Amino acid sequence: MLSESSNIVDDLIGKEDESNMNIDWRYYAFLIAITWFLLFRFRNPLQYYVKFTTYFIVTMVYSASIIPLALLRPNDCRNIK
Repeated sequence: MLSESSNIVDDLIGKEDESNMNIDWRYYAFLIAITWFLLFRFRNPLQYYVKFTTYFIVTMVYSASIIPLALLRPNDCRNIK
């Protein structure tokens, strides 16, 4: 009986349950995704920076993976392949 009264008090105070919190973060994630899409679609500098950053990251990952392989097999012609 006491737990029922505390639920009524919580309802009167206006405490939110966790399902409303999930809706809020999905809503904000949706707004961020739409904003990102619109900025990427209509702003050429953003496209340039995203493409350059992607190229830079892919190049760094590739080179960081090749260097240890070359160190494991020094003076081997298969390092070039």
